[in-house]
Amino acid sequence: MDSLPMIRWQRFFNARIILLLLIIGFVFFYMQLKSGRFSDQSYPSYDHYKLVTQKDCDLVQTGCMSIGDDVGVLLQFQSSPSALKAFGAEITIKQLATQPDEVKLSFVMQGMEMGVQAFALQYKNTSGKWEGEVILPICTSGRSDWQVIVEITQGDRIYSSTHQFMLN
Repeated sequence: MDSLPMIRWQRFFNARIILLLLIIGFVFFYMQLKSGRFSDQSYPSYDHYKLVTQKDCDLVQTGCMSIGDDVGVLLQFQSSPSALKAFGAEITIKQLATQPDEVKLSFVMQGMEMGVQAFALQYKNTSGKWEGEVILPICTSGRSDWQVIVEITQGDRIYSSTHQFMLN
């Protein structure tokens, strides 16, 4: 009588079941390995520096300055911004010891989620400025109060500033 439960247990763990469990375990381990779960890969970390933006400036007309301890950033539009039409933007960076690795502009609206609207600018040796064509998204609610976020990446540092502007 004692051998009967042992036979049922042995039937459950036959060679096919053990092989199937080993295959499932191998596939799970492989997927975890492929996704980087067991690697020593580290992601870069950055120190973030928020720049103080000039309060009384009209970004659409003249441009705006942002200042930090060791950097000054002047953002200007080359023409008047308009929704869904490309226009030029330029950034002049002062007092930074070395050239940044990357300069980006992002357009956002307070309380609205419109996806990522980021544009990388290119350095121009002739002018010494970071320039590029950007496109302002359209707001379906009809709002026109925009924020442009400037992000400057240099080594392990990110300098950022936020500027407010209104469309006419």
